[in-house]
Amino acid sequence: MGCDVAPGSPGDLRPVFSVDTQELLDEDIGQDLSAQGLKVQRRIHQLELEISALKNRQNILRCPLNRMLPPELLLRIFLLHPASTGKSKRVHLSHVCRQWRYIALESGAFWGDLLFTTTEMTELMLTRSKKALLTARCDKLDWRHREIIATILSQRGRLHTLEISGPDDILPPFEPARPQMARFLKSLSLTKISIPVWKSLPLGPSVTELRLDCPTGTNRPTVEELFGSLSEMPLLSTLHLSHLLPKAAPGHTDWTKKPLSLTNLRELRLQDISTRVNHFLESVDISYFATVFVDIDDATIIRESLNTLIDVLGVSWSLDEEHPCRWDDEDFHVQEISIENFNSGTSVHSIHQPSIAMAFSAETVPDLTVSFRRPWITSSVAATTFLAVLDVKLNLTQTLLYTNLNSCDQLNGRIWDQLGSFDNLKTVTFTKSPVYEAFFSNSVLVIEGSDDISPEDYFISLSTITLMECDLGRNATNDDVLTIIGEYLAIRADESDLDLTLEITECRNFDEEGFNEIKGPYPRTKVVWDYFEDMSEDGSDSE
Repeated sequence: MGCDVAPGSPGDLRPVFSVDTQELLDEDIGQDLSAQGLKVQRRIHQLELEISALKNRQNILRCPLNRMLPPELLLRIFLLHPASTGKSKRVHLSHVCRQWRYIALESGAFWGDLLFTTTEMTELMLTRSKKALLTARCDKLDWRHREIIATILSQRGRLHTLEISGPDDILPPFEPARPQMARFLKSLSLTKISIPVWKSLPLGPSVTELRLDCPTGTNRPTVEELFGSLSEMPLLSTLHLSHLLPKAAPGHTDWTKKPLSLTNLRELRLQDISTRVNHFLESVDISYFATVFVDIDDATIIRESLNTLIDVLGVSWSLDEEHPCRWDDEDFHVQEISIENFNSGTSVHSIHQPSIAMAFSAETVPDLTVSFRRPWITSSVAATTFLAVLDVKLNLTQTLLYTNLNSCDQLNGRIWDQLGSFDNLKTVTFTKSPVYEAFFSNSVLVIEGSDDISPEDYFISLSTITLMECDLGRNATNDDVLTIIGEYLAIRADESDLDLTLEITECRNFDEEGFNEIKGPYPRTKVVWDYFEDMSEDGSDSE
């Protein structure tokens, strides 16, 4: 296509048509209008193809990546893009330009990370994924997805990740799989979903994460089925089993003659009644480096079952023959305990279960967490019962250094006697816990000699008390919080030679003037705080 000078504008350029187009325009229309119309339509189609090719060329020129990188490398970059993070979906990359769309359509791996926005979209991606490995993640399945889930499970030989949550019986009844059918599967997570038949699960030797959180009425595997499957997953690092431990206790089988070794396990979570949990732990050897969570479902629990839990866990969790029980290893003592979510009956529906967590090193992630079924602990007996067991089995009296009471508003009064008897306990932290008032009040009674416990045996090493995110204005007995704390500090200063630090961090209804008054008279007592919300005009820290 050339350019001529436009009439009347000597300096302007005017585009002219291509030769083919100009010839078509110069032809006489004549009598055969249909033939002329056909020629015009054919020429329009040719020009549309040219424009499309030019636009594609323009996109390539605008995006240097298309010129610099081969399609194989571009695909690798595309696959690093998250498949479904909000509005930024990988599928949108296929709409950028013709070359990107061509790369996407030709690659099965591009579509293997399935989206569940609509069943039609899922089916389309499943078709386009060809023979690529499949990743299926969705925490909001409903009945519309039942058929597509069945289709995905029918191709378990391609499964890489299956992590779903939905209606109880969303899984269709399918035939048991052949051994190691899902040989490429890395992660299987079923949440709130019943398992029709254990043998039908898509399991295989490559599984590293297995999370099965099933309703209480689900079908349970037999001892042989469960341990047989676990023995075929040597790379397993995460294992969650909820309401799936076998009903029958292990008998004289191959699984009980020698415990199953879970050497690569880094996280174990079991939820069931204590007898089934204990039977499972008796039959496995857990990695020394694993973090263990036990959720006890017993409606009523007795001290003997907790004793058994600690005994079997100590043996199962041991390092080697030199230390057949973990609790006998002198290098690992429980230094920190967190008592969490022991609340009154008004909090029964809280999603957080009452629990006691313990760590072998201070200020680290807990190594063992034991949770209790909420209806059973309205009187908080679970906390005192379990602490008594731990003290006997793990010698907390000599090893415990730190205790955190987190989100607790109801604890048995005996808890203070137990904590106070731990000789080396030096720090007590109350996080979002109104029970700090009971601690101060009970401590005053003990120090004054109004209690059966001798003051000489009560929190003898305590040097730091921390109130974190507590409400200093809340008080069920209408007693003044400042008065209770001030009374404790005064009597503590008279009776103890140990320095004490009271730290107040991000607490509501903080009375700065009042705390300034009570912090001054005691030279061995240090009261420090920082501000929260609108407690200070300038927001600066104070001491």
